[in-house]
Amino acid sequence: MKRLVLVGSVCALSALAAPKPFAGAWKIVGDVSGTPVSQTCTFAVKDAVLTGACVGDEGRSLDLTGELHETSVTWKVTAEWDGSPIVVTFSGTLDTDSTMAGKIDVQPFGVEGTFKGTKAPPAS
Repeated sequence: MKRLVLVGSVCALSALAAPKPFAGAWKIVGDVSGTPVSQTCTFAVKDAVLTGACVGDEGRSLDLTGELHETSVTWKVTAEWDGSPIVVTFSGTLDTDSTMAGKIDVQPFGVEGTFKGTKAPPAS
């Protein structure tokens, strides 16, 4: 009986420690110095490492890399602005399993903005 209780306790603790279901498509909207941000980012998660791609309204796909730690998420994409390479970093907090919000940092220009994300419902 003690063994059964121990096994049940370990399973319950494992369920509590399981990561939130972050992987999948997220709609990201925001603003950087008056420039609107609108894209869909699709994330894959392995351990704490994020990979995937973001696709903007113009249809261009950009690879992403990042990290997920409990409720903290950060990812980067490399793009081009007026012929110059830029790195756009998104740093946010998961508010729920399906919403997040945070800041956008664009380098080398040193401009910042904010974003909100909503997880897309699974395809049926």
